[in-house]
Amino acid sequence: MEFHIPEHRRRAARGAALLLVAGLVVLGRAAHRAELERRRGSATALLALGASPGSRLDLNRAGRDEIMLLPGLGPRRADLILARRRLRGPFPSPAALSEIPGLPQNRIEELLPLLIASPRPEPTSPMRLDELAQRIARSERVRQLVRMALEEDLGTGDVTTELLVPAELRGEARIVAKEAGVICGLELARMVLEVGDADVEFSSARRDGDRVSPGDEVAALRGRAGHILSTERIILNFLQRLSGIATTTRRFVDAVAGLECAILETRKTVPGWRLLDKYAVAAGGGTLHRLGLDDQILAKENHFALARRSGLCTSFAGALELLVARRSSGMICEVEVETLDELDAALRVGVDIVLLDDMSRDEMREAVRRRDRAPRLKNGERIRLEASGGITLDTVRAVAETGVDRISVGALTHSVKALDLSLLVDWTDR
Repeated sequence: MEFHIPEHRRRAARGAALLLVAGLVVLGRAAHRAELERRRGSATALLALGASPGSRLDLNRAGRDEIMLLPGLGPRRADLILARRRLRGPFPSPAALSEIPGLPQNRIEELLPLLIASPRPEPTSPMRLDELAQRIARSERVRQLVRMALEEDLGTGDVTTELLVPAELRGEARIVAKEAGVICGLELARMVLEVGDADVEFSSARRDGDRVSPGDEVAALRGRAGHILSTERIILNFLQRLSGIATTTRRFVDAVAGLECAILETRKTVPGWRLLDKYAVAAGGGTLHRLGLDDQILAKENHFALARRSGLCTSFAGALELLVARRSSGMICEVEVETLDELDAALRVGVDIVLLDDMSRDEMREAVRRRDRAPRLKNGERIRLEASGGITLDTVRAVAETGVDRISVGALTHSVKALDLSLLVDWTDR
């Protein structure tokens, strides 16, 4: 059987389809305008921060999401800026944005008050905690992580709280430490309430990096009882993980106290949490390794194997010479070695840092002796030695006593135990 659709119904259907398409276009334009307004607002905030040179956006350290917040810069130009930084090293000044193709001079002049271009920090110098905190506060990626955490937990709403807790009920709650440790993540807790639009005031007499004992108050919350209940788990999840990392880091740092040896983390972080996990390491007194693959060169066994297989070089020493010759100006170069012969090759070429992978303590002591006899770098510094591989809290001091300059410990972030914190409530009807 064939169905006949009257012409007037066909015209009506076509009209409805056109209206739907027009509506989608309008919605798309509205979303685009909203995104532009968000960026303008973020740019205005950056301009306000720009009154203080220490608060301007650092062109040599900013990530992609931070660069995109600047007025007139979208994803494509942010990628061009990062590519230029990778290939040619740090920007000597914000005015060097003139090297970015298609970026007008008048736009560059608008950006200059918002930017600084600091020299790339030495890897053994700890990045300041307040500098990292500013970077987290500006990071759209971190705010998106908070939004995802809230959406994941709340879904369409906290049905239990909505059924049992009157909307007008207000109260107070305290976050209390149940074990000794180092607190970290207080501003993330505040961000959860801000992003979640919670009618709750968050306060704390503590700062990230402070030690706490069992029973110590970490923070206080005052406001709508339902909002406190609905955000409790997200707040504690951030605080407990980051405090656990800071606490573990502090134990390693304390274990090598009195020795000239820095404790570093690795890139073994939870996906999406990189900046937060490394911030927690800094809060515990650790020294930051590279934030990402674009921060510094770190050549390992697989890099060398593929370089030889491709025909770029025929030996380990040849690969090192190629690496040093090709690196951009100002880019730190670190290489992994597994034997003392490979160490000798790295010392001859003059890389900045040598990673001693899974060496015994006797081998580490010999490595230090050979390094001390080797010529210094052009800047007068000696080549630094980093120990890595299976180092625990029980063995870290003995490793540091071999004379290495730094020890990297993946367990700081990949095997962390959350610090035990609890939220205690005191509901009132006011």
